[in-house]
Parts: sequence; C-alpha cells; structure tokens
Amino acid sequence: MHSRTRRYVGQTAWLIGAWTVASFVSAGLVQPSPELVAEFRSEGLPEVDGVLWALGRALVGGVLAGVASSVLEVSVFAPRARRIGVRRMLVLRTLVYAVLVSIVFFFVARFVARFQLGIPFERLLDSVAFRDFLSTQGMAMIGMLVLASFIIAALTQVARMLGPAALSSALLGRYETPEVERRIFMFVDLASSTSIAESLGPVRFAAFKDDFFHDLAEPLLDARGHIVQYVGDEVMMTWPWRAGAGSAVECVFDLDARLARRRAEYERRYGVVPVFRAGIHGGEVVVSQLGDVKRELVFSGDPVNTAARILELTKALEAPVLASAEVLAGAVLPDGVEATVRGEHLLRGRSSETTLVALSRRADVLPKFGS
Repeated sequence: MHSRTRRYVGQTAWLIGAWTVASFVSAGLVQPSPELVAEFRSEGLPEVDGVLWALGRALVGGVLAGVASSVLEVSVFAPRARRIGVRRMLVLRTLVYAVLVSIVFFFVARFVARFQLGIPFERLLDSVAFRDFLSTQGMAMIGMLVLASFIIAALTQVARMLGPAALSSALLGRYETPEVERRIFMFVDLASSTSIAESLGPVRFAAFKDDFFHDLAEPLLDARGHIVQYVGDEVMMTWPWRAGAGSAVECVFDLDARLARRRAEYERRYGVVPVFRAGIHGGEVVVSQLGDVKRELVFSGDPVNTAARILELTKALEAPVLASAEVLAGAVLPDGVEATVRGEHLLRGRSSETTLVALSRRADVLPKFGS
C-alpha cells in the first residue's frame, strides 16, 4: 500500500472509531421518554431498542462522519492549518463537524426507517412521535455530538502538534513504566544556520526553519518515522528497529529531493536554499514518560548520544549523511543510494571506535545530494 494511502486509511479508521463511539454514547445517554415510546406504539411504529441495533446505528453514523471528516482533513483543513492558526482552526473544525453530524443524523434516521422499522423515510418524518423526539431528545443528541465534535477536533489538532505516536502513548498510558527498546535514531541539522540567521534576521529565519521542518514532515511520514523533538536548528527522529535503517535513509534522501523541487520557491522567499546534514545510529534505549506539568516521551541511552556525535562528524568528513556500519548491516538502501566506508572513529563519550559509512547518491543518479 502506498504510504499516503496508508496514512489516509489510518486517519479514516481513527475518525470512524471516534465518531462511532461518540454516536453510541450519545444515543445511550439520550433515550426516548416513556410517553414518546407509547406514542410510537400508538402510531403503529416498532420500538427502537436493542443493543445490536444501537451498535448498528452508531456504526452507520461513525462511518459516514468518519469518512467525510477524513476527506475534510485532507482537502480542507490540512492545507490551511499553517495559514489559519491553531485557535481558529479548532473553531473551524468544530463548526464544520457540527454541521456534519447534523447531516449525518438524518442519514442515520433513514437507516432506522428503512432497515429497523421497515417503513419509508417519509412515513417516519410524518410521524408525530418522531417530530416530538426530534424537537426534544433529538436536539439533545445532536448537541452531544456537537460537543463530541469539539473533542474529536481537539484530539486531531493535538495529534498534529505532538505527533500521533506521542499522543497515543499518552492516552494509552504506555511508557509510564520505563521500557527497553531497540530503535533507530536520526539527527538532522540545518547547515550554515548561523550565517543564514544573520542574513535573514530572527523573524524570517524562524519562518525559514518552519518551512524546512514542514518539508521534512512528508518524507518522514512516508518512511513511517516519528519526530522526538526539535532543538534549535536540529530535529531528532526515531524508528522501531524492525523498520531498519533503510527507512531513515529513505527519509533523508526524499527530503533532499523535496528541497530540490522547492529550490526556486526558497530562493524567491529567502534567497537561500536549506542544506542539511544527518547522522544515523541505533540500538537499545530506555523509553519513558518524564515530567509532571508537561509530560514528555524521552529516549535515553548510548545510541541517542552516538547518533548526535555522528552528526557532528559530517562536517569534518565532508559527508552530508553519515551512519554507523552497525545499523546499516543488512539494511536495504533506497534505489540510487550508495554506501562508502569512511573508517573507524572514536566518538566523544565512547570507549570503542565506531565504523562510519557515508551515504550519497550514485554518480549516475541526479541530482546529487544538496544540489
């Protein structure tokens, strides 16, 4: 499955699940009054009850709202998120979702009429009992779904700010007790950032960095990686060990290709194109949640420090992308990328030498890295 399709499917599945739960809970909390039930019966309409039917109604509403909101996320919200801002985007999402659930409510009513009651939808609309339900409990149910729309919009926005991995770990309580994992780490750093900052000034340089990190997002998601943290002009990323170092290599060269495609736009806006360096290493680390007022997912151990030290050597060795031979052993490199051993080096903080490998595009593959 293509990476973008995989991400779209994953987002759609999460939204369908969220809306299904919201629909089921709201329907469970808002029940027709005994008088309305009696009126349903007096009009010859069957009772609308049963757990299976309730689940069915919730699933129909969840699928409709989930698919529609996923399309909205991709085509409307995501392209405008940076321009609109966090607060206004949260309000926009909530309002649009509120309209969406109101529309979905009537599609669910059609489902109830057709499959559960076995009557035409027009017959249900003509029912005095249904109109009474709609004006009382129905409005309350829609109100609860509007509240759910705010919660779902907020969670969606938080997931974009913290990263899906950090949010899911926090919600599921994972890593509250430290765990040992094998992971791949990659540090990426903007080259010549000091001189660029001096020429652009602090405000334009902040916008320059923001554009660069946004351009990093697509290659990172395509390679199934996760951002751990930003530190100044540097970003730390990670992958599960099973993903292999090839995923990190794929990410960094896809980023290079993306920057090459946007070269003209960077030159027009800033007069300079981002050039970066990357260091890759991995191994066993301790993963835990730290802090009280602000909880943060932290990776501790020698592999993290080693990856940072490898990044430091990229300038001295004139190799934009360096990785340890240890993590590249058995890794499948992307097409057009070749590895060149650059010898053993004693990295700061380590007692034994580390064999480093420079990664670059093959001579017959254009453009070259950073060009």
